[in-house]
Parts: sequence; structure tokens; C-alpha cells
Amino acid sequence: MKEDDDDDDKPTEKEMARYRENLARHQAIAQTMIGRRIDSAIMLENGTLMMSSQGALDDGQMTSANWDILPCDPDYAKTCKCFGLEKPGDSNAKGYRWIDGNWVDDTEVEQ
Repeated sequence: MKEDDDDDDKPTEKEMARYRENLARHQAIAQTMIGRRIDSAIMLENGTLMMSSQGALDDGQMTSANWDILPCDPDYAKTCKCFGLEKPGDSNAKGYRWIDGNWVDDTEVEQ
């Protein structure tokens, strides 16, 4: 009977090179996101807002969150207005920067 060979589970050099390449690309993207956040919203057919937020912590670790806002939610109208959503299928994204302890809309920041 053949014993299990641990080498069968090890990645090949080509797989490891691809992993290191992808990791470096991910880390470079994360560095550009430090102090920044991108929120996106889409209005579904039933009126629910499907929300998503991506950013990075100070150490470059990527963050991601997803949540729904129902039409009965107290923040629904404000969120629709903020993202310019009027009817099902509408979608938009907004960028924010962390400035002096607050998230500030990119459109309000001098370039």
C-alpha cells in the first residue's frame, strides 16, 4: 500500500510565482486605498438598495462590507438622494477620504 505523499499537496513553483504576483498586486491596490473608501448602491426591482463598501485599514488590510436598505428604513430616502437613485436598476458609486477623523465625499475635497 502506498503511503500518502505530502508533496502531492504542495503547490508547484509556477503556482507559487502566480500567488506571489497576485499578492503583490493586491498589496499595491490596498496601499492606494488607505484613507479611502468606495461605496456603491444599486436599486433592486423591489426597491431594496443593495449597498457595498470597500476600503483599507491603516496597515493596508482590505475591508469590505455589504448590506441592504429596505424602502421602510428611515435612511432610505436620504440614501437614494445621496446616490441619485430614482428607479429600479439605477446604480452609482461614491468615493470618500478619511480627513481629520471624518469620511469626506471626494467631490468636496480639493484635488
